[in-house]
Amino acid sequence: MIAAGMELRRLGKSKKNLYVIPNNIMPQWIQMFKTMYPNANLLVVDRRNFCIKKRDDTLRKIMDEDFDAILMTYSCFDMLSLSKKYYIEFYEKQLARLTKAKEKFSSERAIEAKRAAAMRTLEKLQEDMSENVCEIPFDELGINSLFVDEAHNYKNVSLHSGIMRVRGISNKGSSKCDAMMDKVHCVQRQNGGGRIVMATGTPITNSITDLFIMQKFLQDGELEFLGIQNFDSWVSMFGKKV
Repeated sequence: MIAAGMELRRLGKSKKNLYVIPNNIMPQWIQMFKTMYPNANLLVVDRRNFCIKKRDDTLRKIMDEDFDAILMTYSCFDMLSLSKKYYIEFYEKQLARLTKAKEKFSSERAIEAKRAAAMRTLEKLQEDMSENVCEIPFDELGINSLFVDEAHNYKNVSLHSGIMRVRGISNKGSSKCDAMMDKVHCVQRQNGGGRIVMATGTPITNSITDLFIMQKFLQDGELEFLGIQNFDSWVSMFGKKV
């Protein structure tokens, strides 16, 4: 990941690389980075410079200054949130796309259900979405490439499945994992669908849902192209293929 990020910088393909790292192994990352690239200009973001008094200054550095890499601990990254403006624009585009699809295709009932769900979400966002904890939201930092170490720690994403009484399948996810999914998709949308690296030695541990979640992280656009909107439709297509 270190070499990949530096090569992306060298080739001019990525200007701002963010590495999300478990708190306890940040020292190892710093040591490895300095061993491989002794002259690299690094910004390390941890509790020392992400406390309440220093948080906005640190985010402004990320947004305005030029670093070879930004190394950020999980605990700091989880404090970042996308802006209300980003969510509203995203759901407005989704609503327009679904409205157009309703006019062209025959499966009006399914499209109308998705359109109604998008409308409810948009209305909820406009009514009661809280303001960002940080002055500068994640979508305004200009991150071109996102590297997540030990990425399996973020796979507890909400599934919204109708499949019941099957071990390992639960509709309940954690807010930090749901937020990671949104941030990953934000980087992808701002960078042509790519620029995400999720590193893990244990992508699947408990159930097949782990595979679906990792695919949602990395191939959400491809799943959408195939008409796969949720875990149940993914299972249906998977079953047909088998």
